Amino acid sequence: MNRYSQRQSGFTLVELLVVIAIIGILIGMLLPAVQQVREAARRITCANNVRQLTLALLNHESAHMKFPPGLQNKFDVVPAGYKQGTFGWGTSILPFVEQNNLHGILAPARGTMWDRQNSADGAAVKEALITSIDGFRCPSDGAEIRSERTVPGIQGGLGLSNYVANNGSGRIMWKSIDPSVDSKRVTGPFDGVRGKRISEFTDGTSNTVCLSERSFGNGAMSTDTSQSIRDAIPGAANIYGAKGLGHDEGATDEEKSFGMVDVAFCGSGLLNNFDSFTKKKAASSQHSSGVQMSFADGSVHFISDSIEQGTEYETIANAAYKRLLSMNDGLVVGDY
Repeated sequence: MNRYSQRQSGFTLVELLVVIAIIGILIGMLLPAVQQVREAARRITCANNVRQLTLALLNHESAHMKFPPGLQNKFDVVPAGYKQGTFGWGTSILPFVEQNNLHGILAPARGTMWDRQNSADGAAVKEALITSIDGFRCPSDGAEIRSERTVPGIQGGLGLSNYVANNGSGRIMWKSIDPSVDSKRVTGPFDGVRGKRISEFTDGTSNTVCLSERSFGNGAMSTDTSQSIRDAIPGAANIYGAKGLGHDEGATDEEKSFGMVDVAFCGSGLLNNFDSFTKKKAASSQHSSGVQMSFADGSVHFISDSIEQGTEYETIANAAYKRLLSMNDGLVVGDY
């Protein structure tokens, strides 16, 4: 028998190592591309979430001739000195996002969160308040399904939302206590006073932001109530409403705004500025280089971090970002 006929085919060790190295290189090149595709899909889902919530706001306006307020101002009926929450815009639009049953359980027209939690159907109300809804969550944010913010009697936090309403270009305010000062700061469509009508968007619906993202990646809130209000502000918002500290006519701006920061954002904090305390009042996202924002005409735009917006607390008078957050400043928006 010829000794060469007994030779078996196969790879040498060197050939095997070369093949393994090539496969490793190809996998290394492929993984970033796969991650980019996945993030692109998550970003599309997020944009669709913002769009659907904005359409729900517009349907609310069509049905009731006004948008819902950012926060129902009912702190005056809360027991004296009691830390309490009140329903926000997310509760108002539940019937328009196919959550009629949930809205029926909460029944915000029948009282405050305090009233509803202590009613005959309080157990069902408490269960509803911790319910998470996928349409209120950005898939790029890996936060827990519930906010760390709680209200008395609720264990485990309220349902979490990555989408917040536009309170305006200045510091965030939940109501206009002093009309000569505070009402000038509430330049956006959503405050704690009343729902706005489309006719009040004198800058045009296509030039006025409705909703934006807020990331939970900002960090956890402080549970020490002796610390400042700023330290106790969470990142992402609550779907159904906000926890407030009651309200004092002579309190500082931060105390007056405490309820609103749970459901709205303002222009005093810069986009995606995670190094500042105002980040928790601002618009932010887990997407690279920008934030998804919807406009009052139902459109959704990805607003870049590079948009002209000024410095923290002080926005440039004619900055494009400031103009987008104001519904009736009379200024031309221009390119952004």
